[in-house]
Amino acid sequence: MIDAKSKIVQHNKDLLNSEKGNCINLIAKKKSKFKVGIGFASEYQYALHTLGFQYLYFKINQHQDYFCQRFYYPDQNIIQLHKNIPILTQEENIPINNLDILFFSLNYEGNYLKLFEMFKLGKIIAFAKDRKDSPILIGGGICPSYNPNVLSSFFDAFVIGEADSVIDKIINIHRNLKQTGCFTKNKYLRKISKIRGVYVPKYSQNVQKALVEEINDNFLGHIISPYSKFPNYLFLEIARGCGRGCRFCILGNLFRRPRIRSKEKILEYAKKMAKFTNRIRLITPSDSDHPEIVEIYKGLKKMGYSIEIGSQRADFLASKRNMLNYVASKKLTIAPEAASLRIRKMINKTITNEDIFNSVRIAAENKLDVLQLFLIIGFPNETKEDILEIAKIAKKVRFLLDSNGAESIILELTINCHIKKPHTIFERDSQLEPNKYYSYINKIKSLLKNVKNIKINAMDKDILALESLLTRGSKEEGILVYNLYKSKGSIIITEDDIKKKLKRKYKNYFKKIIGKLPWDNIDICLPNSFLHNESKLVDKEVKKWKLDLQQKQ
Repeated sequence: MIDAKSKIVQHNKDLLNSEKGNCINLIAKKKSKFKVGIGFASEYQYALHTLGFQYLYFKINQHQDYFCQRFYYPDQNIIQLHKNIPILTQEENIPINNLDILFFSLNYEGNYLKLFEMFKLGKIIAFAKDRKDSPILIGGGICPSYNPNVLSSFFDAFVIGEADSVIDKIINIHRNLKQTGCFTKNKYLRKISKIRGVYVPKYSQNVQKALVEEINDNFLGHIISPYSKFPNYLFLEIARGCGRGCRFCILGNLFRRPRIRSKEKILEYAKKMAKFTNRIRLITPSDSDHPEIVEIYKGLKKMGYSIEIGSQRADFLASKRNMLNYVASKKLTIAPEAASLRIRKMINKTITNEDIFNSVRIAAENKLDVLQLFLIIGFPNETKEDILEIAKIAKKVRFLLDSNGAESIILELTINCHIKKPHTIFERDSQLEPNKYYSYINKIKSLLKNVKNIKINAMDKDILALESLLTRGSKEEGILVYNLYKSKGSIIITEDDIKKKLKRKYKNYFKKIIGKLPWDNIDICLPNSFLHNESKLVDKEVKKWKLDLQQKQ
């Protein structure tokens, strides 16, 4: 009978053997002096299409004396095997608690429970104050970049912003202290705390985000796997950052300056990877924002690539409608965010209803299978009428599809709840409670029950409660959720679990925040007056609405 460790080792071997595009000499790397790990707080299939995770893996392995090895939250088919076997690295099956440094990629608060389970399965002491030596835990990704303090009890350090700009410095300091024989955990943390973009809770007070100046030459490789959520796809970044200024969007505030990869570099990298796959997905806030996107599509098509696209800017599609001639996607996604024009204006989402309806006609012309609309409810100053406008616009879209001979196209509405994000003008505003959110979802479903070929996606109620707690949480909320996980012994924490733990305090997490914010020490490099001025513009708009309403009455 094969023992548990042998099954895990075989699983890791199978994953490695299935991968293509890994340019690292794994045999030679085994001789490296220093071994560190990069982990993803979810399963393997989700890690591979996370570019930051892959970028750091390749960048650290550029250092000849370092071998960076990957690890993940265990897949369902092997998680039971880890009861007595710690999480092992994919490349050499080293227990992760034996490595010098563990970097964690964190891009979703809903995965923090999996992170806590990884501590347990990896035999890692959860609280930083209790870990005397190795491994040193460094967190990064979008979530810690806007609010690291909710996890500050568990991590020794965080990278705020784009880690590919500072990772070499973090590695070099580690090497220098090790080689001179004067390495201590505290000395290392004190030194890296002086790097811009590195936040060490023990030593740092205020920290500025790290930023990559340009992305034209930062492609080092990409691992392609049949076991990815997007099997055998090359994910290629063509632009980073967004200057559109949507007021609810943390990505637009955190990475405001757009950086474009040139058409020549994109096609050069794609050509290099074409021997491994003929499937590609371009990573950018929106393909249509790239000034050379049609020429890029033409070049990729000529190489034999099948091109999948993500969300598109509805106001750009009309002028670049021929771009869809080159893609294999049978699904078009646009993000109006709000059905109500006045809410769109408030959040600075500049697309019009006519832009949306033009996108509908383009979907019909191209005989697609699915037209998806991303929508959000729960914005400040939103009325019931604003929310139910979703049903009206959905009926209009369905009518246009049918009128243009596209009765078979499925209209997919993904309606999320607005989670108030740090560093946006809504960071202090009250949060829509899960039960209220679901009452609106059910009402929308009721209004659309007789509309054919329509699908409505909503957020999970328990995840919504958890995100509401963690996104704007402090160290106290991080410990609270960890203790909930520990007492329940499960990564499934329900809204009822949270209510039971917090009792009457639960509703406080949905109220307007007064006083100091947990992320006040994080500088994302927006001008001091920016959020204030944006808030004044919204206040002016809201006063105008109220005045108009009074005059109508």
